[in-house]
Amino acid sequence: MAETVNYSVNEVRREYIQQVYEAREKAEWNGFSRMMEVQMIDAVVSGNLVQVSDYLKKLQQSEHQVQIGRMSDNPIHQARYYLVATVTMVTRGCIDAGLPERLALSISDAFIRSADTSNNIETIYELTRECLYEFCQNMSEWRLKGCSLPVRLCCEYVLEHLHEKISLEQLGEACGRSPHHVSDMFCRDLGMRPMEFIRREKLRQAHRALDNLNLTIANISELFSFASPSAFSKQFSDEYGMTPLEYRKSRMY
Repeated sequence: MAETVNYSVNEVRREYIQQVYEAREKAEWNGFSRMMEVQMIDAVVSGNLVQVSDYLKKLQQSEHQVQIGRMSDNPIHQARYYLVATVTMVTRGCIDAGLPERLALSISDAFIRSADTSNNIETIYELTRECLYEFCQNMSEWRLKGCSLPVRLCCEYVLEHLHEKISLEQLGEACGRSPHHVSDMFCRDLGMRPMEFIRREKLRQAHRALDNLNLTIANISELFSFASPSAFSKQFSDEYGMTPLEYRKSRMY
């Protein structure tokens, strides 16, 4: 016997319209901050444990309901839905960045199954946090697999300071080697000079910013400390075959 449908699409529609209206009236939004979401995914995909820890600290300092919206009136279901939504976003981001699909899906499935058998809210939120750390650690190891410890330390420094101008001298201080030695190690381990690694990482993050943040091209150029908007535009064009403006316009269609 077919199951009786006991909900109305119109009722669902009225509920979300009412939620949007109430948020507008209060000049607030109870949904997940898009900028924080992008920062979190970028940090995990970059294998940046420091930034992931900072994101989770900000989340813990706020009420869960304020940060992630109300997906269920049942607190346990709410926690599970949040885990599934977060893990799904991060899994796709890591796969798109090159993490082997079988590994990414195995991590995702394991944490979702664990949450499915738990009836403790804090345990489920802790599983969410641990899953982010697990993906972050795997991304870090996958991206820098085979690299020496000094190069790993330099890469971690770069990922933590993408919004600043970074010099060879700073990388040398980060790993305890001379600038010349740092350059040689990068060529040996990664097949590129340190400045090329820095340039590519800044462009990769700028590319994601063009997709997800409501910032002008000049703002993005300044955010990642490019010499100028024109320099940013040229480097972006050399890397992706179109200027930042052309890329953003192409995403509108």
